[in-house]
Amino acid sequence: MTTPITHTTITITARMRSDVARGRGVVKAAGTVAWYFFLIFIAVIAIGVELDRQAKHDPAIGSMLPAAVRSDALESLARLAFNRGDAAQGEALARQLVERRPVPAEGLSLYANGLLANGHPDLATSVLELAAQRGWRDRFVQKVVIASALQNDEPAVAAQRVVGLWRQGERADWLKELTRATLTAPKGLSAFADVIVDGDNSFGSDFLLWSAAAVQPASVEFLARDMARHRMHFDCAWFSGESDRLVRLGRHEAAAEIWNALCMGAHRRSMSDLSFVPSQDAPGPFDWKFPESPGVITEVLERQDGFVLHYSNAQPVYQVIARRYLTLGPGRHVLSSGNDSDSIAKRWNITCIEADGAARELKLDEMSEGARSFVVPARCVVQELRFAARLASGEINRITIQ
Repeated sequence: MTTPITHTTITITARMRSDVARGRGVVKAAGTVAWYFFLIFIAVIAIGVELDRQAKHDPAIGSMLPAAVRSDALESLARLAFNRGDAAQGEALARQLVERRPVPAEGLSLYANGLLANGHPDLATSVLELAAQRGWRDRFVQKVVIASALQNDEPAVAAQRVVGLWRQGERADWLKELTRATLTAPKGLSAFADVIVDGDNSFGSDFLLWSAAAVQPASVEFLARDMARHRMHFDCAWFSGESDRLVRLGRHEAAAEIWNALCMGAHRRSMSDLSFVPSQDAPGPFDWKFPESPGVITEVLERQDGFVLHYSNAQPVYQVIARRYLTLGPGRHVLSSGNDSDSIAKRWNITCIEADGAARELKLDEMSEGARSFVVPARCVVQELRFAARLASGEINRITIQ
């Protein structure tokens, strides 16, 4: 039997449908609100992470961040605490950093620094050993490892760390001091030579230039010959320009040893050899150099009795035609330049360079047949010989100094 549809039934059904629709609307609105809250939460987290990154270099930002988002900020805050002398807070912040980021060596280094400052050297040593295994970026750790290796008579460990830092491009004064300490330690030179020949050696030019000015010439000679024996890369053209500074600092022996070992091969020349030799290569520390100047032309030519320097200067002012360094002993010497005439248009100069780098001209006394005498003082380690001319051309040969 069919139930009749009454007005009341219709009303109840309409109300039910309205309630369902209203419920769906409430659920939809709640979902929308939750979605916006989720987006806001993500945005806050993203802003916090970005501020935390900036706080790594700005502790003022890190101090304003809530503890929940601090990570990189802990490093700068810990350093700030150590810098102002608050070792306890520095250690606590560094410990938090290690707890949140246990892998990087920087956090372990800060924590070890705090342990040392607060009187816990044994635990600090263990932390530093762990940090040393995590990478090379933290220089404090590397300094401690190198110094510890030298104190414990482990030159191979020190040499490995020092060479690794040179390879990474580190050139700070602290590394150079530790390098010198490693090279002068017992068996340190041989340990250094064993390490330097393995791996990337593009730093060799920088290293030898520094060593020539910083360590004994005998050590420089040993390293340069070992590098040459292993055919390591060395920039001779670059060193040609840099060698001037070494010679003027009185490090001429080391400069010559490097050049002879790595740039001259079997064609070594004595520092006292004043002859002109044609070459397309860069000049060594004790080779003739021919400065480029407007209107000046120089060329080494071969004659029956040997090579001569042919020159020409079209300028009305004196221009340096040729220059080179000498290592004459103290006393009186005589300079002879063969077919030298017309002293008005030509000029010879000798500069004395003392051990402290001070330079002064030496007096040249004219003698017969173009010879000139001069006196080298006792403190004159190196001398620079220069030939200049103006509105002149000619040839120079048979230069002798007796």
